[in-house]
Amino acid sequence: MFKVAPDGSETVLHAFTGGSDGGHPYAGLIRDKAGNLYGTTILGGTRNLGVVFKVAPNGTETMFHSFTGSDGANPYAGLIRDTAGNLCGATLHGGAQDEGVIFELGPGGAETVLDSFNGRMTLTRAPAFSRTTRVFFTGQRPKEGTRNRGVVFRLAPDGSE
Repeated sequence: MFKVAPDGSETVLHAFTGGSDGGHPYAGLIRDKAGNLYGTTILGGTRNLGVVFKVAPNGTETMFHSFTGSDGANPYAGLIRDTAGNLCGATLHGGAQDEGVIFELGPGGAETVLDSFNGRMTLTRAPAFSRTTRVFFTGQRPKEGTRNRGVVFRLAPDGSE
């Protein structure tokens, strides 16, 4: 992970080892009000199933959550933050069918699996609907849709899809 100054100079913030700190960051980053960056890696962590990490403004990296398989594996999509400050994301594998989950991490890192599903997901938030739903998601669910090309769906606060 690096940053580039306006003059073009580069500073490495963190070099992932592939171990407990994660490996193979794929998706983009999000920033909180304190300037911390949050992201995911596809591999690494305690079971090599990926992590959610936090990088402080001074460059200190902290593994925020390590996936175990039943709670998801290989987070592929980026994170989003809901209005309560929770991080929401999706994994490519793991969960009830071993085909991914939608997860939520509280400010302290406690995870809740919101839904298990089939296929790869990309997360987006729909602010116009934030009063009635926790988060909206779009993506590909290969085993659903009229042509197996995906669907758009929402996850309500009660967990219904």
